[in-house]
This record gives sequence, structure tokens and C-alpha cells, in this order.
Amino acid sequence: MTTLILINGCGGAGKDTTGRLLLKSLPKAALLDIKGLSLFHPWEYSDFQVGLTNAASLVRNYCDVGYPSIIFSGGLNSQERIDFFTSLIPESVSLKYFWLDVPKSQRDIRRIDRRRDDGDQAHYLDAIDEVFTDPGTLTIRNCAFERVEAAQLSPQQVMDKIKTKLNTGK
Repeated sequence: MTTLILINGCGGAGKDTTGRLLLKSLPKAALLDIKGLSLFHPWEYSDFQVGLTNAASLVRNYCDVGYPSIIFSGGLNSQERIDFFTSLIPESVSLKYFWLDVPKSQRDIRRIDRRRDDGDQAHYLDAIDEVFTDPGTLTIRNCAFERVEAAQLSPQQVMDKIKTKLNTGK
């Protein structure tokens, strides 16, 4: 059975870092990131289906070759997106959803410090947060919505917390 680990949160919450750490900690796993699957111009928020369809195709490919764990970082921050994406994923795939919760003030500092792309500039942060908001609790097929309070934790501690929840189901 394949487990699809969905890691989400607002910009600067630590999704990519957590995904990379989790990838290294699992015996056989694949990591997908929404950013790399939805690079096109002009980018429109309403075109989210393209990246999610790409991700779902890769999930099916990794399932077909026997990967037991697939990590998908980002892209699933609304019920509409969750419903669309999960409709493309085989029922046999077990889903685990984690929302990394970090206050905006702390996320802004992280994003400005990392300077990964244009969206990490101070004058864009509020606009990005208006589009990519905390969705509250989402309903996910046969899966609990897990909120991880990550503000006071190191990336390693966040990954450890998620891994514990994966291993225990609690």
C-alpha cells in the first residue's frame, strides 16, 4: 500500500524543508513539490488544476513502480483543491494531511530571509497571504486533517512530529 503524505501551510511555514527532511528519513520515498509542477507563464491562481493534475500523474507513476511513501508539498490549501486532487488519486492510496501552522509575523521573517523568488519580497507578502490562506479544517477522503503547531519547533522537530503521527496514527 502507498501512503501519500500531504504537507501544506501558508508561505514560509516550512513545507519544502519538512518534505526534504521527511524524504531523507524514509527508507523508500518520493517527493513532489507543487511549485515545480506548475511553472508556467502567465501564472494564474485559477489554473491550479494544471499543477495538481501533474502531481496526480506522478503519484500514480510512483505507485505503479512500488514506492510505499510519496510526499507532496504545497498546493492543497482549499477544499476545492483537495476535492479536485483526491478525485485523481486511486482509492487504494492512503492519505495523510498535515497543515504546518506558523504565525504570519514569523513566516514573513522566514520568507524575506530566504529570498527564494519574487514572492519573498516584503511588498508581496500580504498579497500572497490573501491568496494562500489558512483554510481552517478541511475534509479529506478517509483522512484526518492534522494541524502541526510548528512556530516554536525546528524543522527536524516538525519532521519528527509528522513521522511519529505517521507511525502511530495519532
